[in-house]
Amino acid sequence: KTWVPIAVAAGSVFRVVASVGNQVWAAGNAGLLYHSLDNGQRWTKVIPVSHGEEIQADITEIQFLDPQHVVLGTSTGQGWASADSGQTWVRR
Repeated sequence: KTWVPIAVAAGSVFRVVASVGNQVWAAGNAGLLYHSLDNGQRWTKVIPVSHGEEIQADITEIQFLDPQHVVLGTSTGQGWASADSGQTWVRR
């Protein structure tokens, strides 16, 4: 119902925000990804890496199966998935 500004990463461009339970994910240009476990009060930068490859494309989509399983989609059609709330990633 209401929104309040919260500083996450000054000067960054975010393209998508999604939440499940008290977890919030914010993503944007050049693989920019932040995760909050407390409804957006504190944020952690997440760098998806799969087999030594780091996500480089703009993240344009975030989907959840449940709080543990998150799938990212990019502007270049890449898919990245995590089954442990973003601790490890697999490029699809």
